[in-house]
Amino acid sequence: MKPFFRRILPWLAYPAFALFCVFLFAYFTFPYDHVRSFIIQEVERPMGPGGERRASGYHLEIDDLSPSWLTGIDLEGVRFSKDSDDPEKRPTVTNIDELSARVSLWGLLMGDTDISFEVTIGDGTIEGEFESSEEQTHIETDFTDVDLHRLGYLADAIGIPVSGKLAGHIDVVIAKENANTQGEIALTIARFTLGAAGAKIAGFTVGRIQAGDLTLSATVDRGTARINRFASNGQDISLRIGGTIRLLQPIQTSSFDLLLNAKFSDAFKTRDDRTRAIFSMVDLNPQLQQARTPDGAMQWQLQFSPTRPIRYSGAGRMPAPR
Repeated sequence: MKPFFRRILPWLAYPAFALFCVFLFAYFTFPYDHVRSFIIQEVERPMGPGGERRASGYHLEIDDLSPSWLTGIDLEGVRFSKDSDDPEKRPTVTNIDELSARVSLWGLLMGDTDISFEVTIGDGTIEGEFESSEEQTHIETDFTDVDLHRLGYLADAIGIPVSGKLAGHIDVVIAKENANTQGEIALTIARFTLGAAGAKIAGFTVGRIQAGDLTLSATVDRGTARINRFASNGQDISLRIGGTIRLLQPIQTSSFDLLLNAKFSDAFKTRDDRTRAIFSMVDLNPQLQQARTPDGAMQWQLQFSPTRPIRYSGAGRMPAPR
């Protein structure tokens, strides 16, 4: 080693060691309990336009929050729920066993958001990456054996309990310029089931409906996701869904225009006295008659967005989805 470097090495090594120690102590003594409390506060009582915090109707519990390497966090025992509009109905809960998220330092330096994540729900996992910049948002996610029954928020969103094992892949880029919005979606739900004991559909208690294996395949091109196949063929019901999804940035402004075709089996319609009575009432309801197709299925047009509730109308005269 040259004499010059030998002389300055201690002057470089001591500050570097001091900085390393400061970082190490800060990393392990950081008040992660306060971070957990802050996250819960922002979910349950976010800051309003007037600077006042108000209850959001959402509830979040986190058993443990700890650091993960340099820029990540690990959460365990996460429970998320929303107050029900019906005071007599218990809120459904989404249970997450473990959640790990890590932020890219390079993305932060460039002014972008780049987060990789892994979620464990029972025996299932959700892994992926979320990248967002001024020009585009990229979402890439893999699902493996995710139990839909444990995603209580999903049941709240569609208005009916669902169960089944979700698997598949999503890789979509949503850009400011529609021409640059591209991607593909390929998902399956094994043993898809609608409803549950005591659950209601359109005000009627119908119990569990076995829908078989549900397959979704869609191609995203120039800002529009077109459904190639969205169907199942179960012992109680056959489902077919067609239509388009307009993908925009920000994602909250996207819109859905779908056609849902549902055909119940004769065995299900006559399963018991209650079910027979329900379908007799359906035959006498003029509004539901608008949804009946020539082959005896029920068909509705659904229009909604992430920030707007579902609007539906009977569409029995429209061509059924393929």
